[in-house]
Amino acid sequence: MIKLRFLLLEDNPVNAKAIQAILLNGNIDCEVLRVETRSSFVATLETHEFDLILANYTLREFDGISALEIAWYLRPDISFIFVSGNLGEELAIKTLKRGATDYVL
Repeated sequence: MIKLRFLLLEDNPVNAKAIQAILLNGNIDCEVLRVETRSSFVATLETHEFDLILANYTLREFDGISALEIAWYLRPDISFIFVSGNLGEELAIKTLKRGATDYVL
């Protein structure tokens, strides 16, 4: 069986570990490739195949909406889910209107 491949855009290592632990505890058999910056996000999307993008909304170098726009431009076929503790419900709905597949608070 082929493992799912997830791209995780998260610049906080503690949050990244927590997300990976949740996936593991949920018995989701996946390979997670984590990137932290805009440049690594773009380069990775251009050179790798993924089944899903998980992204924090608040990043040091750029924001989640910019990441969503990049993903839509480069890989519109990949589902994009925001995973963030800083994303309120109003903003989460706004991201869905802009093209995100879903969000997890």
